[in-house]
Amino acid sequence: MRGMSANVLGLSLLAALCAGCVSDTRLQSSSAGKSASYSPGSPDFDFEAAESVRDGLPGVDLYCRIPWTSLVFVRDSTGYEARYELRARFLPDAESMSVVERTREGFVRKGTEKDDLEELLSMRVPLPEGKYVAEVTVEDRQSGATAVRRQGIAVFADSCARILRIVLVRDRGGRTDPFLPLHIPAGRDSLRAVITLTHPAQAIGESLEVRVLRYPADSLSALPPYYLTPTAWSVRRTAVDFRKTDTVASRVVPVGAGAEQVVSMPLVGLKPGFHEVVARCTARACGANDEVHVLERSRGLVIVDRFFPYVRTRRGMVEPLQYLATEKEYREIAEAPNEEELRKLFERFWLKLGETPERAANLIRQYYTRVEEANLQFSSYKEGWKTDRGMIHIIFGTPSMVEHRYRQEVWSFSTGYIFLFELVNPARFDEPVENWALVRDGYYEQAWVKEVDRWRRGQAF
Repeated sequence: MRGMSANVLGLSLLAALCAGCVSDTRLQSSSAGKSASYSPGSPDFDFEAAESVRDGLPGVDLYCRIPWTSLVFVRDSTGYEARYELRARFLPDAESMSVVERTREGFVRKGTEKDDLEELLSMRVPLPEGKYVAEVTVEDRQSGATAVRRQGIAVFADSCARILRIVLVRDRGGRTDPFLPLHIPAGRDSLRAVITLTHPAQAIGESLEVRVLRYPADSLSALPPYYLTPTAWSVRRTAVDFRKTDTVASRVVPVGAGAEQVVSMPLVGLKPGFHEVVARCTARACGANDEVHVLERSRGLVIVDRFFPYVRTRRGMVEPLQYLATEKEYREIAEAPNEEELRKLFERFWLKLGETPERAANLIRQYYTRVEEANLQFSSYKEGWKTDRGMIHIIFGTPSMVEHRYRQEVWSFSTGYIFLFELVNPARFDEPVENWALVRDGYYEQAWVKEVDRWRRGQAF
């Protein structure tokens, strides 16, 4: 305001909306080897180990995705190059078995023609029958920094019917690549699940059933840290309700013959939320002639907004205002009848906080940078900004120290604030989602009001 024209105001706020809000942020923990963020020089990656049989030999197919920008590039005579080393170790459950190790060195040159800014690696490792922990380490050869991921895997060499690990793949550039991230943007039309049934002749009956399920999940934004209403709190601790389910797609495939049968299940048109791909059939129990049992394998996946983890629409920017706006302010903006009215109300809110277009634009940039950082670091069954850790990160910023305890995290800030988060057990333990809940206390009310007030007075920090 203050004599500013509408055009200047619109351009200033539009710059904040369109600028890349997110800054590079290290993902401190990930579930089942899934990561979403990275910082230069601190390599981060996704990986997946899937059991398989090739030419009659059991083993593991290992896939690894390394974002290029997580590596340090060094200039040489022809451009810029980054080098890394991937080390894979398969740690057996039985003491009588040996550890199997594989190492691969690689490099990436800037300017290489690629579909995405990532390096996708695959490795076949023959292994004896048994249970293993697959441990993968990626080292940036320039900085010396490393990142480690682990995943359990079981390898079988018998002639029994088994459903192997369900793998997600997508078609890209005329080839089929594994799709490794846990969070999948909506609209991936080529995404599908690949289900492998070994020794299908051992199956009882004539079909393999594949279903795509969607579960109700807590999609609400976090409550303030001093909020202690038991009913509302219990909803958030439930996370995903596995007692209720909705089948959104299904397929029944006749069981064939041969060493294995591969079934492809398209994953198109899925709405945001927590889903599961479940494959099921009946087969003879391994080593028994008359006994039968049910074979079942599942794979969890989270469908998110197509812009995830970024905030790219004005309506998408309204929801996170719940932490900053009063109930009346938020309701007025959220209930705007059309996009033009929403734009006016949104800009009026931030101008009230910033007083000038320049300060308002800076506040917007800083606030939504934290929203996107929260999405990158803390997303699980819902967007990271809606989680307890995401809420604290947005309002209070990055803690000066994080203490990791067994199923707990303690965040300490230089201001003296301390927050304790607990890892709450999901209803099922085989799903790759984490539910970190803040231990709430009325003591936090004063701290919360103080920090929100700093934002509302335009004192971004």
